[in-house]
Amino acid sequence: MAIEKLKEKAAWQLYAGANDVKPEDANQISKYLDEYNKALKYADDDEKEDIHVEDYIPEEYISLFKQSNEYQGITINLKVHACGHFIFDGDIRREVGLISAVSESTGKRTVCAAIEGGYLDEFGYVKEDFLIVDSVYLTYKFFHSIGMEVPTFDELRHMIDGDKKTWDIYANGITCCVNQCEKEATTNRVKKYKPQNLAELSSFIAAIRPGFASLLSTFLNREPYTTGEKKIDDLLFDTAHFMIYQESIMKVLSFLELKMAETYGVIKNISKKKYKLHPEMLKELQERLIEGWKAEIGKTDNFNNVWNVIESSGSYAFNSPHAYSMGGDSAYQAWFKAHHTKTFYEVAINHYQEKNKKDKIDALVKEAIKFWGYKLGDYEFGADNRKVTINEENKLIYPNLSSVKGFGEGVVDTLYELGQSKYKTFTDVLTALFSNSINKTIVNKLIRINYFKKYGDVNTLLEIARLYDLLNGAKQISKDKAEKNNIPFDILIKHGNETAKQFNKLDSEQIIKELISKIPYRELTLKERLDNQREVLGIVSDSDSKVSKRLYYVSELDIKKSIVNVHLFEIYSGKTREVKMWTSQYNRNPFDLGTILYIISLEKKNKKEPTGEINPVTGKKIYKEVPDKFEFWLSKFVIKNDIEEDEDDI
Repeated sequence: MAIEKLKEKAAWQLYAGANDVKPEDANQISKYLDEYNKALKYADDDEKEDIHVEDYIPEEYISLFKQSNEYQGITINLKVHACGHFIFDGDIRREVGLISAVSESTGKRTVCAAIEGGYLDEFGYVKEDFLIVDSVYLTYKFFHSIGMEVPTFDELRHMIDGDKKTWDIYANGITCCVNQCEKEATTNRVKKYKPQNLAELSSFIAAIRPGFASLLSTFLNREPYTTGEKKIDDLLFDTAHFMIYQESIMKVLSFLELKMAETYGVIKNISKKKYKLHPEMLKELQERLIEGWKAEIGKTDNFNNVWNVIESSGSYAFNSPHAYSMGGDSAYQAWFKAHHTKTFYEVAINHYQEKNKKDKIDALVKEAIKFWGYKLGDYEFGADNRKVTINEENKLIYPNLSSVKGFGEGVVDTLYELGQSKYKTFTDVLTALFSNSINKTIVNKLIRINYFKKYGDVNTLLEIARLYDLLNGAKQISKDKAEKNNIPFDILIKHGNETAKQFNKLDSEQIIKELISKIPYRELTLKERLDNQREVLGIVSDSDSKVSKRLYYVSELDIKKSIVNVHLFEIYSGKTREVKMWTSQYNRNPFDLGTILYIISLEKKNKKEPTGEINPVTGKKIYKEVPDKFEFWLSKFVIKNDIEEDEDDI
């Protein structure tokens, strides 16, 4: 069984209400907790352990939020454990007891062992977690899509041995849907480390656990490392002297004269924080280790340094088979992405479509565009946009229409079915759409992405949809409303009856036809097309090789406390460049999403990354410049009104 306790947001809200926290502070922290919960919701199972609530709350709110921590201990429900099973060869009912839990959502009653997982470990019982590992299923789909069984681990090792294409996936950061390397921070780390074989990849996966943070920079930069004791370094020769794995720690503890059978228990006690709860246990352990240290090494002046590494690493350390398995999971996917690129994206996008993970789909499409030169194909009424297909010859991705925000699979299925019929006019299409519960918001979005191109241009169809929504089936309209919506009175008089304040007895069908015939043609500008793509699809892709190479479209904008991150879409080439600028500079000359910028100059700076150390005075992370790693900062630019102007105008 599992005891459900108040989670972070519920605990915070209870605390805030009970302790008269200012409403503005309570609401602000709740918003940060929503971001944290969203990250958890969309993260893969193997990423969730690296998502920490403190990373989502600014420093000025941390101490206030932490006051609600004790509220997280309030028990609210009894649940069935999500994946834990009690493995026992006796009578569980008599040994520990049984209890039933009822699901709030389904009403289903389940009998479970009346004990929590943590107590199973304490009493020496066996607990087994049965998990669905999504990355394994995705790998299965990859290989079966090309009519091939998933290679064995030995076969995989030969496939990736010296295979530059596979290892370039990591070196270049093309890691979306490559297990263990997807998060932005991890992608940047693996680009720096550049693993070249399965052993290095496994070490990397183990090293990025939180407990290894203080040594991570040294590891990633492949700098020489020593524990400060030659005998311990010699023990750890196979991991470059690092205590990356649980076995590394066990080896050192055994060397310091603990029985090997005890060493894993020490690691469990560290990870479960039992030594902090029971300092007497820690004191006894350290006394034994110091005696072993004296016997094997002599002077104890370096003992505390080594113990600190053991304690930090033991908090999260993987065992080596676990890391090796996860490295294999990752390498299967990297190899497939490198050698079957088109199929990789087709299978992955459709897989996450089934799971309704639109953020993942968005990331995959953006990566394919950025690294492999793909472009977005058009959606079209009558075409099958129910799943993703990729045209390799023309490098076009035709995404699933349900990946668009606000579109569900039911909408997409209905659009496909309606698209198989023939229609004389766009008003006939609108009648069919509205009769089948496709609302005007969705219709407007579809028009803006040129979905109904066979019936006319975007601006004309938007006006037709507006007139149809306003007048279809209408028998009367007030003069004020007609004037406000630019409906000429002479047409209403021609097809209806005029009174002092309104027009009635209208023939709305004839009115709509005549109004449509008078719609002037206005071609959509490139900026309007880009705006429509960004606002509806979340991705911009239209380009024009005739415009200035200095013109960029602001496709993403992230304004932080001190730095602004900007994604600039190069209109000339269709490529996206990521740049930074100081928030103070941005505030002097602010711009919005969709702004056209004429870039006069960019400043190339050495990239700075955290060292893993904390400044003891300020309490903030310490950063240092990374050799041969650069980022671009927006230096001088001019805000433009449109794309039409040539660079000679500046």
